[in-house]
Amino acid sequence: MHDSETDLRARDLEDSDARLMEMLAAQAAHREVDSLGADEETIAADEKLTTAEKRDVLQKSLNMAASNGDVERVRKLVNGPAKSYVDVNMPDEEGTVPLIYASCFVGDPYRFACVVWLLIWTCSSTTMGLWACRQKELY
Repeated sequence: MHDSETDLRARDLEDSDARLMEMLAAQAAHREVDSLGADEETIAADEKLTTAEKRDVLQKSLNMAASNGDVERVRKLVNGPAKSYVDVNMPDEEGTVPLIYASCFVGDPYRFACVVWLLIWTCSSTTMGLWACRQKELY
């Protein structure tokens, strides 16, 4: 291997490691929001919260639920009263969408498939869903 190829490979690994650290940090921030204890319906109906606050909290909840493979919570977020406050294609502050969190962190193939199905059914984008399944070698 040439020195330039070795340098490129080393940079790619550094970039991958840095990106993983960013995703883990974002996941930790989402976990803080998750610890508020309120469910999706309560947050969506809370008249004291602005629309922007509801979107922020519920979007972070969606990212966390997707990351954890929490099928029931993802279903509630994309199909329940919170659905008008979440966007399955919305990247978080680190540039990561819920589907990517699921792809990176959900180890159980059944949970992963259910989360992916809910996310792609909601956004009608099969391209991202197929990409995620290929990453997990499910398709």
